[in-house]
Amino acid sequence: MSRRPDELWIAAITETVASYRRMLDGILAQLSDEELRARPQAGMNSVAVIVRHIGGNLRSRWTDFLTTDGEKPDRDRDREFMDWEGDRASLMAHLDTGWNALTSAIGTINASNADRVIFIRGEGQTVAEALTRSITHLSYHIGQIAFLARLVHPGPWKWLTIPPNQSEEYNRTTWGTGPAPSASRRAFILRALVPAAAVIYGPSMLVALYAIAFVPCSHCKVAAAVVIPPGPALLPLDLLRQTLGMPRPGDLTGYAIALVVSVLLLAGLSALMRLGRGLALLCALAGLPVTTLIAIVTLRMIQM
Repeated sequence: MSRRPDELWIAAITETVASYRRMLDGILAQLSDEELRARPQAGMNSVAVIVRHIGGNLRSRWTDFLTTDGEKPDRDRDREFMDWEGDRASLMAHLDTGWNALTSAIGTINASNADRVIFIRGEGQTVAEALTRSITHLSYHIGQIAFLARLVHPGPWKWLTIPPNQSEEYNRTTWGTGPAPSASRRAFILRALVPAAAVIYGPSMLVALYAIAFVPCSHCKVAAAVVIPPGPALLPLDLLRQTLGMPRPGDLTGYAIALVVSVLLLAGLSALMRLGRGLALLCALAGLPVTTLIAIVTLRMIQM
């Protein structure tokens, strides 16, 4: 069952917030306590200062956000831009308080209150607008933190995005990957894609079978076994790969998959020719869905 638009929006927001926290944690883990507090030069904030500001902002904005103004009376924003007095653990606890207020608030937002007007410094805005504003504010400051961290950390750096000069390799290994298909997507595979793949794959298999069994030219037999079946097979295999959310294999790998599946089936069908042409053709037709299922299983095994 497909999700409603408001559910999709909240799920996207939730994952975006989680991705920013992973990036933030990845940055902070690479900084020493001294680097965390270091200001690159006079008038610039340290990483610790911005972390302090994020925690204070989120706590104020999202604690009781439906019933109170987002700028709480007990918030001292100016103090957030002063050096943190405590240790690293207390700073992270301060951040977690604000971050948990945000994630808890997101968990309560739905279609019934997303258009509700709330207030920040007396300015009215919908919950959806306030949440979008908070996410952009968060991304802005985490980008600052990433930049400041590189300025104060002279040692090796573990890249949290695609490392320099590795874009091509990243695309090659991750292109087409994604979440597992939903139940509705799997149902689509069984109802529509499998029969369609069988229809595309079937005629070429029968042509190749006929060539192998009845054409006297040995070169024609080899061409039929190697060229004819894999060509049409690549299309249904690629459709299945995209539908199942699997990574794109290299061209030679894709051809090899199609070739192996084709040759295995052709070998079995050729053996059946000894039982009679009619029975062999009947078995070929009956085996087309099985052929496609074999392709699915093959792709599944490659993904694992």
